[in-house]
Amino acid sequence: MGKDHDRQDLGIQLTKGAKITIRQTNPKFTSKMTLRLLTNNSSTESAIDFTTNNVTLTAKALAVPFVYTPYNQENGEKPQLEFTVEGQKILLPVFSKNGDIEAFKDTWNQTKGYGLIKGKRFQTFLPEQNRNQALKVDLNRLIDKYDNDIIGSYNELLGLSDNDPNPLNRSSERRYFYKADASGAGALYYGGLWAAQTSTSGDAWLGDGWGVLHETGHGYQGSFMNKGMDVGEVWNNLYGVIYNYKHMGKTAADKNSWLYDYGHKQSIENALKNTINSADPKFNSQDLRKKLVILSNIVDKAGNEGFTNFYTNYRKFASQSGFNANNYPLPDLITTEMGAPKKVDFSAVLNAWGLSVSEKAKKAAADNGYQQVAHLAQVVPDNRLDAAIQQLTQNNRLSSVLSLVTNEELKPLNLTSNVTLKFKDGNLFEGMKLRILDGNKLYKEITLGSDPVTINNMPNGVYSLELGTDTGYIQKPYLFVKDNGTVTISLNNYLKEATEAVDHLFQDNDHSKIKTNLMQKDIDQAKKKVTALPNSSQKDNLLTRLNNAFDQLQEFTFKGLGNFHFASFDVANGVATVRTIAGTPHSYFNDRYASITISRNNETLYQKEYIGDRHYDAKTDTINLKEGDTVTVTHREANATRLAINHENLKHNTRGTYHYDVRNGQLVLRK
Repeated sequence: MGKDHDRQDLGIQLTKGAKITIRQTNPKFTSKMTLRLLTNNSSTESAIDFTTNNVTLTAKALAVPFVYTPYNQENGEKPQLEFTVEGQKILLPVFSKNGDIEAFKDTWNQTKGYGLIKGKRFQTFLPEQNRNQALKVDLNRLIDKYDNDIIGSYNELLGLSDNDPNPLNRSSERRYFYKADASGAGALYYGGLWAAQTSTSGDAWLGDGWGVLHETGHGYQGSFMNKGMDVGEVWNNLYGVIYNYKHMGKTAADKNSWLYDYGHKQSIENALKNTINSADPKFNSQDLRKKLVILSNIVDKAGNEGFTNFYTNYRKFASQSGFNANNYPLPDLITTEMGAPKKVDFSAVLNAWGLSVSEKAKKAAADNGYQQVAHLAQVVPDNRLDAAIQQLTQNNRLSSVLSLVTNEELKPLNLTSNVTLKFKDGNLFEGMKLRILDGNKLYKEITLGSDPVTINNMPNGVYSLELGTDTGYIQKPYLFVKDNGTVTISLNNYLKEATEAVDHLFQDNDHSKIKTNLMQKDIDQAKKKVTALPNSSQKDNLLTRLNNAFDQLQEFTFKGLGNFHFASFDVANGVATVRTIAGTPHSYFNDRYASITISRNNETLYQKEYIGDRHYDAKTDTINLKEGDTVTVTHREANATRLAINHENLKHNTRGTYHYDVRNGQLVLRK
């Protein structure tokens, strides 16, 4: 919420070449302060930290000095500033709500420099070129729009209010800072210190266009971003969609907002309808706009109260000791927290988009009586879809092919279908039971086999599927009934899946040798599937093959600053593979940080050096080894983490230089 945007002006502007000297004079206030000279171009700005000693900055162009607003100290002490200016300074015109607008206009017209508009929740810093335009705007209305309609409404959506007794649910007192930056990125951008329009002009901040809503929304993101669901540059737009549909109305927003690309709703909706009914739709593969339509319909079904509950509970989770954001994937949070107030279960529709919802989250939703929902496009025939949208979404924010309904809400349409179920690998589950559930009620139980099963006059809607055995699972355990037709349900047998994973480790033409491009993570993934199997002779055989694969692979994992994994070195059946991961190994080292050298007959055959502070592009090198070749591996921090090995006999100390001979296609350490 712009937490590092807040700053205090000193009421002046500095002409080019003027110097300002500043210090903090309260000895009981010990926090560091920051002085920044701001312009409409970050390339002409400057900043310096200070405490009780004098520091000086020189203006590179006409600039306005601001001091970063520090956080409160425990002792309650406030900073006291003392500054002097050498050179020309002029007054900074500042307007606050219900201030003297005529005095502000007169001052800005006289100074012809920068102007500052201040609200309770924001500050907008405008250059001279925006003066005439800004002075024609109703600035009191503008301040009200940003303080209440935009930022205030965003706060409300998150369950934040100014006077909530619980600090977790109290609005931040720190203000957004909006400005112009001729050296910025894109059209507008949100940064840690401000949000800016990439221009010498800051006129975007005089309105409520999509850029304003989008950049402001960035301040409301959380640690849940991209945990199990790619929502970068999407989640922040949810607030803008809610704002536009509230202030423009549904019809106007459909035609004149970013969500449907300013009038292209039909083509976007048709594309989404086709995608969700395709064989394997993936949310993470959709473009930003389509992701936003999907998420906006989920939020629409949850209601603003669901969105608020999501954030309120996430703040509780995040405030707990030992909180780990990775333990709270976004699909789980949407299922358990966003769906809670209206008791709607989004797990089926999230699964349909190729996203994973944990069994724990699904059980929590089911135990609390949440009702499964489906997109209209998943459960209504195409020739009835427009009528269904018209009938069922009048009270929705959006009227979309992706609008969500429960089976109960769908009933008035009296839709039924004749559905034939085909089972992939059904023969592996011969005689076992498949339960089809409508919510928590059993709709039908069928016996599995290799033959298809037809169900006539099945009410359209979304159903859960349960497999009556622990020998396998259903990859997508939901059935969406839309129209007459055949639906293929993939049944996954754990033993078959584990066997295929182990087979994949070995060469196609020689099942005794592993693939030369294998990595330890491939073996680990296969082992996870095998160890989960119940004890049996088949499991024992697979474990033996896994050990065989492990014995054939030698792997070094190179890590650097922050344990960044920058390279891997693998040897399998006489083939060495060096994989470089894009990035900088360790910026504190300006010389060789790690290396891999392969020599043959005392001549260097291959060498890869990693200079610590140099950036490397991703690359994979493959080298065929011969009997008698020598290999040298070095690492400046060769502890168990920074230079990890998959076999203990590959490293006998942490000194950082290791020599090997190639024998029978593997490395043998010289001691």
